Amino acid sequence: MSKATPPETGEYERAVLRWRRTGRIRIETSLGTEIAVFPLSFVESCGINTWSYILDVVRQSVEQVPGGQNAIVDGRGRSVDLEEAPYPGTFVYKDEGA
Repeated sequence: MSKATPPETGEYERAVLRWRRTGRIRIETSLGTEIAVFPLSFVESCGINTWSYILDVVRQSVEQVPGGQNAIVDGRGRSVDLEEAPYPGTFVYKDEGA
C-alpha cells in the first residue's frame, strides 16, 4: 500500500486506499495539480454530506489569497451548490483575489 509520511506525524494511509470500492471526488488546481481526493462513501457517511464540507477541507489544505473568493467548479466552469450533496468526478478549486 502507498503511504505518505508527513514530517511531524509519522505514517498514515490515504483514505482513498481504504475506501477503494466507491466513487471519488477529486479536487485539483486550475493547472491540474491534485489538492485532495475524497472517497464518496466516506463523505456520504461522515454526517456532513455537502459541497460546503469539501470546500472547508480544501480551504484548510491550501494557502488562500487574502480577501479572495473561492469555489469548487465542475468541468464546465460552473460553481457547485455548496448545500447540495457531492457527486463523483474531477473538480477545480478556484481562489481568486479580491
